[in-house]
Amino acid sequence: MSAAAALAMIRRFGKAIGMTERSAPFQQTRLARCLVVLLTLLGMAVISAPAHAAAGNDLAFVGPDYPISSAARKTLVANMVALRSRPNRAALAIPDVAALRSACATAQGAANVKPVGWVRSRFEQCLYQVGAQAGGIVVRQQTGEPAGEIHFNLWILGVASNGTREVQYHIFVEEISVSTIPGNVIDWPNQRIAFDFFGCAAMTDVTCSADSHVDTVDGWARDSGQVITVTSPNGTGVGPDAQVTKSLGLDLTLGSLPIKPSIQPSIFTTEVRFDSGRGVAAQHGTVFPRYLPSFALSMSDPQIRDSALHIYDAQNRPERTFPAWLGKSVPGKTAEDPLHRMFNEALKKDNRAASIGFCIDTWGPYDETGLDCDEYPFASTQEGAVTGTTDPQRPRSSARLIPGDDNQLAGSRLGAFYSNQRVLDTDAFTVNITP
Repeated sequence: MSAAAALAMIRRFGKAIGMTERSAPFQQTRLARCLVVLLTLLGMAVISAPAHAAAGNDLAFVGPDYPISSAARKTLVANMVALRSRPNRAALAIPDVAALRSACATAQGAANVKPVGWVRSRFEQCLYQVGAQAGGIVVRQQTGEPAGEIHFNLWILGVASNGTREVQYHIFVEEISVSTIPGNVIDWPNQRIAFDFFGCAAMTDVTCSADSHVDTVDGWARDSGQVITVTSPNGTGVGPDAQVTKSLGLDLTLGSLPIKPSIQPSIFTTEVRFDSGRGVAAQHGTVFPRYLPSFALSMSDPQIRDSALHIYDAQNRPERTFPAWLGKSVPGKTAEDPLHRMFNEALKKDNRAASIGFCIDTWGPYDETGLDCDEYPFASTQEGAVTGTTDPQRPRSSARLIPGDDNQLAGSRLGAFYSNQRVLDTDAFTVNITP
């Protein structure tokens, strides 16, 4: 089968399933790869799946990918040559990027797991793969025979903004090493490394500064860093908080003819939410919603000790709380049973009134005592005294009289937490009480 005939078959099949020329490049590539496998199973001569258009590779005839022999593997290891690699100093001068990179380097257990890596906070996500974890990519001749291998350190650092509807993804390819199996010729400096960003194509509510970043091995070695900025217009999106949530990601393509392009799909995936939210100080912002924020209080803090102790008892010793009932449990401690913020003012008042009723029923009137009726879960959550109750005889909440200044300061800190973490209506969070 000729290259033209195979490409025509790919396009006809794509049209049959509703794919067009405007479909995202990563969708077209994966379709092509599936057809390559299908045609191979049918015993036909096939062409390679096309690399993304940005990589600039033409289609070429190939055979199956042959495994590397143990002897060739030993040769690759013995012949590995390190290329000069220089980190992007301009990017590393950005405090948020430098801080995330430093933290990511020490979190290898989470940060090196593709494709998500480590979502460090509401505003930070990173993937860090060292040597063979990231590279370790075998390059092949058009026949499918192994020709060499490339290793590199890969950093992908995502930094979201609490103040603008923008997120930046910084890509670094560093510490590049290459090796060639004797008998092969590879123009390593001019082999292309392309990162194709998917998820932005044909979108009106999200714009990407680039669909891809492509450079030669030599280019990445001289200046390892690139950045892709994703933005969403203010006020665009769903609901009163104008939310736009997108799943984005990166495909990696390596190789330039006559080397057979190697495609590594979805080496990194990310979910990002843009909003113009109510109930937060910065009107516009962006978060990584995979991260579950946690409101932290300490029982060692004398200013809010009673608030913290009340929540600790509710979460860990509910038998010490009121209303009391056998087998009582109170939510908010774990990701499996979190709290959810609630904006509905009428329901907040209902939650507050119910908690005050519990306090009066248990301790009597307290107007002249200087005490406040503290409620947990908070009245501003869906798990409050009314909104979180399905059985009025068994409310999963607690009310307790504590000093007024303690209660009010803890409430002020809760409001700051909501704002700083961009916790919007229905957003989940946990409460963490430390000694």
